[in-house]
Amino acid sequence: AADRKLWAPGVVAPEYLKGDLAGDYGWDPLGLGANPT
Repeated sequence: AADRKLWAPGVVAPEYLKGDLAGDYGWDPLGLGANPT
């Protein structure tokens, strides 16, 4: 969503971070959320 709050202004969140989980601000530098299984 365009009004989604991200960890820093102007950054682009990875595709797998959709903002549907609590605390998801689009920051996953190690890619730990890419494969939830």
